[in-house]
Amino acid sequence: AQSLAGLAGLAVPLGLGLSLVPVAGPFAAGALATAVAAYSLTWELLDPYFEKAGLNFEAQEKVVWSNRVALTCFGVPFSLALAVP
Repeated sequence: AQSLAGLAGLAVPLGLGLSLVPVAGPFAAGALATAVAAYSLTWELLDPYFEKAGLNFEAQEKVVWSNRVALTCFGVPFSLALAVP
């Protein structure tokens, strides 16, 4: 699931399945949705710098996937802030 589409394709059915579990399921599904949103938002925030460095999609994917934990943690506050109406 290195690509963003692969990650979303895995996260959507997993999130739907988790949301059916009583009590803890909606919280786990919300955490999963926040993590996927943070990962994709961080990639979008880094896109201009990747373009300036001349990295193609495969190279971007390699950089982002090798730093996925740090980038997801960086994007979580922004994803939560964007979720506020």
